[in-house]
Amino acid sequence: MTEIKKQRKKGSGSKPGPRPHTWKVQGEIPHQQYCAWLQMKAQASYRKETFELTFEDFQTVWQGKWERKGRGINDYCLTRSNPESSWHIDNVICLPRAEHFKIQRKRSKNNGNKERMGD
Repeated sequence: MTEIKKQRKKGSGSKPGPRPHTWKVQGEIPHQQYCAWLQMKAQASYRKETFELTFEDFQTVWQGKWERKGRGINDYCLTRSNPESSWHIDNVICLPRAEHFKIQRKRSKNNGNKERMGD
């Protein structure tokens, strides 16, 4: 089986690992942003939410905060101001996750816990 794998590697014509020359967006950070935007777009589609946020708008919203994006409580996340409205430049905000959770808890209390936490 090892021989078969070696044969496939020889015939593939490309080295393993990242291939930046094939990226739609050039540069490490823009590429990471593009992947995050595509994932966000796909998740919105899966949840049947309208997604009108362009990649350029996504970059604008994250400007100066991208390095602080993450899953920690003080890291930043992108969320909608009005969860009933679409993903659009006028309806998204970039804020610390602690603030996002505080808003979600408040919404959840006001709606009788009908909304999911973490959206």
